[in-house]
Amino acid sequence: MVFNFFIPQPYDIDMDGTFNCSRIRNQLARGQCIQLLRIARRFHEMIRRGNEYLKHKLDTVHDILVDLPATRNRRKRGFLTDVF
Repeated sequence: MVFNFFIPQPYDIDMDGTFNCSRIRNQLARGQCIQLLRIARRFHEMIRRGNEYLKHKLDTVHDILVDLPATRNRRKRGFLTDVF
């Protein structure tokens, strides 16, 4: 039995083009904006890496399952269930 999982792609967000902290005149607010952008970029990178890791692991499991021999003479139940 082989399952196909849909792995969501990370959002394509142009962080530099969307947010422009240089327009903020207040130095304190500009600094907070820059820090928030750094956090958002790191979060975005973390999601992307997590998706890549998950895809790699699922591909590995899929390859192992595909390589398993499909024998028709396998018994569905253990030998103790035949006793009952």
